[in-house]
Amino acid sequence: MKFDLPLLDYKTRFSLWQVKMRAILAQSNDLDEALKKFGDKAAAEWSADEKRKDRKATSLIQLHLSNDI
Repeated sequence: MKFDLPLLDYKTRFSLWQVKMRAILAQSNDLDEALKKFGDKAAAEWSADEKRKDRKATSLIQLHLSNDI
C-alpha cells in the first residue's frame, strides 16, 4: 500500500505530518501500538511480534524523513 505523505523537512508542518504519520501506522497492521510502547511495557518485556512491529514502525517513520533533517 502506498501513501502520499511528503517527507518531513524544515518546510513541513510537523503537527500535520505527525497526524498523517500516525494514520499510516494505524493502517499498516496496527503499527501505531509501537508508539504507545505496547501499553508502556518495558522493551525487555516485549514479545517477538511486538519487537517486529516496533522495527517496522521505526522504518516507516525513517522512510518519511527528508535527508535534510
